[in-house]
Amino acid sequence: MSSDAQDPLPLTPSHFLIGEPLTAIPDVLFVDENPGRLFRWRLIQQSVQHFWKKWSLEYLHEIQQRGKWFTNRGNPVREGMIVVVCDDNLPPLQWRLARVHHLHPGSDGITRVVTLQIGKTYLKRPVNKICPLPIE
Repeated sequence: MSSDAQDPLPLTPSHFLIGEPLTAIPDVLFVDENPGRLFRWRLIQQSVQHFWKKWSLEYLHEIQQRGKWFTNRGNPVREGMIVVVCDDNLPPLQWRLARVHHLHPGSDGITRVVTLQIGKTYLKRPVNKICPLPIE
């Protein structure tokens, strides 16, 4: 938590469940009317879509590496890591997961290209087009 009022609020479980902090005042009064199955299914689908939209817009862009190419920040990518493959032709919700199979360091020792394994397929991608997931 930061004391700066301009910092964004951290994501909490309540953001995923109700879309706002638990301390927020509800807009309307809900009456428990035992909703039908279709209404409940739509409500669950909306919640899932809201989660993925928030995750793709906020979290994926946060973990994407955006450094200067000439700055050596170490190599954040290692063999065996799970990464999200950024694709300019797809929306972020359709980006695929892959495992880093092999690193291809340049003559200066900096890795700019990796071989990824997606299922049984292997493909080469630049490091700036993948997002390492902080699983550890």
